[in-house]
Amino acid sequence: MRALGIFDSETIMLMDKCTLIKLLLRTELKKKILVENIENRNREWWMYNDIQKICEKLGIEPEEVCFYPDKTREKLKERFFESNEVEMEIIQEIKMLLSNYNYKNKRILVDLIKLNYNQEYV
Repeated sequence: MRALGIFDSETIMLMDKCTLIKLLLRTELKKKILVENIENRNREWWMYNDIQKICEKLGIEPEEVCFYPDKTREKLKERFFESNEVEMEIIQEIKMLLSNYNYKNKRILVDLIKLNYNQEYV
């Protein structure tokens, strides 16, 4: 998705942090460490700054990020897509071209991706 210019790198990183939090919740010891650092607002903890970025972006509390990482990840995804209608149009066009894939569509698809990439990085 990054190659198509759909997600910015910060959003990808924050979504990955939500996945990491979900993995930390699987064992009691890691869950205890996570909860204690969040409840104490431990700014020196290596992950607190990333959790704070997620909170600022979504306007939620750190506890919500930690106890509902899947829900938070989906909110990040929804917020990004809702605020980028141009990318949504490009995604729909790419899906249409891929569903009816042929030699002509291949050229259009390649040009569409190049055009999107060049606009983003010029």
